[in-house]
Amino acid sequence: MAATCVRACGLLQVHRFVLSPCRQFSKQPVLAFRMTVPVCAEPLKKKKKVDSKITEERERKRQKKMQKLMEKLGPSELKPIEEFKIDSKLLEKNRLRTIPKISFEESEKRALLQKEWSHYRFQQHLRKTEIMERALKAQQKALEELLAESEELYDQAIQIDPSLIQFECKGPVNTPPIKGFESTDGEYIDITRDYN
Repeated sequence: MAATCVRACGLLQVHRFVLSPCRQFSKQPVLAFRMTVPVCAEPLKKKKKVDSKITEERERKRQKKMQKLMEKLGPSELKPIEEFKIDSKLLEKNRLRTIPKISFEESEKRALLQKEWSHYRFQQHLRKTEIMERALKAQQKALEELLAESEELYDQAIQIDPSLIQFECKGPVNTPPIKGFESTDGEYIDITRDYN
């Protein structure tokens, strides 16, 4: 920062030139002294050294108060969740099903049937994939021929047809009415248990 003095009309004016790489050149007259706001602060107070025995005693007293409060409140009982309760009839041992034993011939017959079914499904899958591959190859060949013929027709051919994507399905919007059912006008009986 550079400052120059200029005497004009008998008055002394001080101009300040600010030169910095990130700011533009500016010229401002200094008309008065300026002072920053005084910062009022005082030195930090020294922390008092507290004996470890005193802190341990305070912690014990705090824990005793908490225990007394817990004893006054009584033991905490958890609210039972009805959905998690299992009916005792379902837990009886005699309800377990016994798996009937299958003869060796029957197990062999089932294994052969399973193998035949998996072979049939595999062949069906191969036929479907082969049809799809042939269709894709024919489509690609037709597009190449169309590109060689006319680029405009090719661009129109590769556009997505919005009429193919649209899908509308209309089904029943209301359940069919139940014969002889009289609906209550917003009344219900609250059977929720209150655990207070």
